[in-house]
Amino acid sequence: LLPDDRDKAKPVPWSQLRKMTKDERATLKKENQAKRMENKENSI
Repeated sequence: LLPDDRDKAKPVPWSQLRKMTKDERATLKKENQAKRMENKENSI
C-alpha cells in the first residue's frame, strides 16, 4: 500500500468531520460504502 492509501483506510477523525460540510460527509459515506462493496466482491 502507498502511504496515502493507508491514510484513506483510516477512519476520519471527528475533529475533521466537524469541519466538513454535509455534502463532504455524504461524499465520504458514499466512498466508504463503495469501498466496502469492492471488498465484499473481492473476498468472494
